[in-house]
Amino acid sequence: MRSLFFASALLYLVSAANGLTCQFDENICYHANVFSGCQNYSVRFESVKLYLTCSDGHAFDETTAKCTDPSEFQCDKTETTIQSSIDLNLPSTRFSKRFLPRSVFDIIDPFVKPVAKTVFKMATSAMARDDPFLRDYILPIVYDMVDDDETSSQMKDIFWTAKSIYGPFAVLTINPHYRSQIPQEQLDEAKFQFYNQTRENFGKIFEKHLPMILRKTGDHMPLILEAVERMEEYSGDMVHELKRDLVAFFANHAEFLLTIDESYANVENVARMKRDLEPVKIALLKISMDYLSHSPNSWLNFLFSRNSVLYNLL
Repeated sequence: MRSLFFASALLYLVSAANGLTCQFDENICYHANVFSGCQNYSVRFESVKLYLTCSDGHAFDETTAKCTDPSEFQCDKTETTIQSSIDLNLPSTRFSKRFLPRSVFDIIDPFVKPVAKTVFKMATSAMARDDPFLRDYILPIVYDMVDDDETSSQMKDIFWTAKSIYGPFAVLTINPHYRSQIPQEQLDEAKFQFYNQTRENFGKIFEKHLPMILRKTGDHMPLILEAVERMEEYSGDMVHELKRDLVAFFANHAEFLLTIDESYANVENVARMKRDLEPVKIALLKISMDYLSHSPNSWLNFLFSRNSVLYNLL
């Protein structure tokens, strides 16, 4: 099971004797290992260094901080420090549908589900083609979850809960001229209410899909770290802490994520990994809610706009 679980090899441990160097600063530094043909690379943030590997047939391009076709760039010994370059506020292309009442959707759901999933994947892939964070990381995770009937049902419950709680703000939030008129106290109360009503479902989803989430997170670490930096405007120092905790988590548990020795995956090690992951989960949830509550991609626009990926999902 573990061989299938981590088939894509999230992390690749290489010797520090490769001569990799990196300056300590506020930025995240990437360095490709030229001795591996740039397939292996390191991520460094503060004093923590994490070693990763691209999938077979790909190599790490330091100029873009992405695993790509090795014929598209020259693998050399240049070290690169990457600043944020991902715009998470890119406008979506216009895919829309008429939204059905929940009762009607529940009736027709068993008949249209197979077709709906296919259409959803096609539509959202087109919508996200200009947003690498959404296209390469978020949507593949969502697709895997939607393919599971139990998780799909839990996601629908979360969606309808969000629409119920945030519905009163819809008109003000979708219109950018009125967004600033929403009292902060009301937003905080809505976030608190939403968290309390959905945390059980979120917990079940996360627990069930944790292996897949960790695998895809390891595969797209540079993309995720850059995207997190874009949220600093709304969450301040918490973003710095999240970057540190995220890199440290994968660095500390690389042996668990890579090992083929079943004896390592014992109750104690799994429990320690989940314990170390807890601050990452909490910080990520808080930062995400801050971002969606204050940015142009607000909760309300996310839930009610016909250009929203979630709107097209449910």
